[in-house]
Amino acid sequence: MLHMTINSQNPPQNIDINDLLAELKKGFIAEIPARLDDMESLVLDMEKNESFQEHYENVYRHAHSLKGSAGSYGLHFITSVCHAMEDALNETKGNNALFLQFGIDYWLEYIDLMRLVLSDLSAGNDSLSKHEEKLDKLQSKHIGGGNYQAHCLVVTSSSAFENMLSLSFTQEGIKFSFCHNGYEALGRLLTESFDILISDLEVPMLNGLALFGSLRLSDSKNKYIKSLLLTSKQNGNYSRETDPDYVIHKDKSFSKNLSIALTSAVKSIHN
Repeated sequence: MLHMTINSQNPPQNIDINDLLAELKKGFIAEIPARLDDMESLVLDMEKNESFQEHYENVYRHAHSLKGSAGSYGLHFITSVCHAMEDALNETKGNNALFLQFGIDYWLEYIDLMRLVLSDLSAGNDSLSKHEEKLDKLQSKHIGGGNYQAHCLVVTSSSAFENMLSLSFTQEGIKFSFCHNGYEALGRLLTESFDILISDLEVPMLNGLALFGSLRLSDSKNKYIKSLLLTSKQNGNYSRETDPDYVIHKDKSFSKNLSIALTSAVKSIHN
């Protein structure tokens, strides 16, 4: 890690901030292989029941830390892989049996994918299309085998709503990934593949309507995915091209209307 002390009385001369940032990024990239080796060792050892919970928490911590750091240095695809790995880890709920239903090789594929990306970047190859296909494949895998019918990104600050979705709709073949602010969600939408976007109207940093508008005006592969807005406001004009496909009001019919909209959105994917 690079440390620098700046004396305000005698500031260093001719420091190029771009060169400094490039050196910091280079140093960070050099640290990643060791982090991936640590993650691989933990995963390989997770079949031992007595150490599972500790290893699970450490793998999650590694993925979460790497996700944030990679994003800071502009390594957005590494961030996407870590996001996807976190989603899958959350799906197992820290349960050894569920973790092993995916198979140890499944978890190692995330780590190997990050190694391949780093290798390509080091060789000056910044084309990520083949890696994106691999990540899509990993994200489509269901516990116990098979694939999901749809992958849905949900933007909400409500943990109760997250639990409700997971309990009510996962058995229908919908995989849910969660974000807690609009800015983070937009980052994922620009780099990962989703079929459906659900967002509360009021979420931090970028509200639901701004998120839908930003996505529709982007060149993302998710530009035209089905979108659902959840709101407590009864009045609103949603006639713009950038507005959501469905508006679900949080009233006594909320659960029923949400189910109808989600079912319709999933059917439209396969038609």
